[in-house]
Amino acid sequence: MQSGVTGSRGNEVNEQRILVGVFDLLNVGHLSQINSVAGAGVDIHVVVVSDDGVKATLGTSTYLPTHERAAIVSQMRNVDEVSITGPESNWKLPVGDALFVDATLFHEGSHLGGVFAKATAVTATRRPAHPALVATQAVA
Repeated sequence: MQSGVTGSRGNEVNEQRILVGVFDLLNVGHLSQINSVAGAGVDIHVVVVSDDGVKATLGTSTYLPTHERAAIVSQMRNVDEVSITGPESNWKLPVGDALFVDATLFHEGSHLGGVFAKATAVTATRRPAHPALVATQAVA
C-alpha cells in the first residue's frame, strides 16, 4: 500500500490488513481478533465468510445470515471495510499487505486448495464472565 494514504477513518494508512472470519455469533473474542490486527497506520478490511462458505468449511449452519453478520462487523470501531467471500465467489479475497484468518477456519479450510496458505491464524478467545459458564464452555 502506498504510504501516506488517508483511510476511511481519516487516519494516515501505511498498511492494509485483511481479516477473514465467520463472526457468528459475534463475541468479545472477535473484538479481540480485530483489535489484535489493528494498529497505527493500519486499514482493516474484514472479510465475512458467507453461509455457504461456513457450510463448506465447517460443516455447520450460522445463527445469523451473512448480510447481518457483515452489517454488525461494519459498525465496529477498527473496521474500515467489509466484504463477503465463499464458494459462490470462488473464495475471492481482497489484496492487502497481510492476511489473517480465524484459527478454526484456517485449519478447517485447509482443503480449499491454498486459499488461506499465506495467512496467519488468529484465535477468537472468549473468557466467560460468569463462573457457571466455565464448566460448560471450553476456553481456547
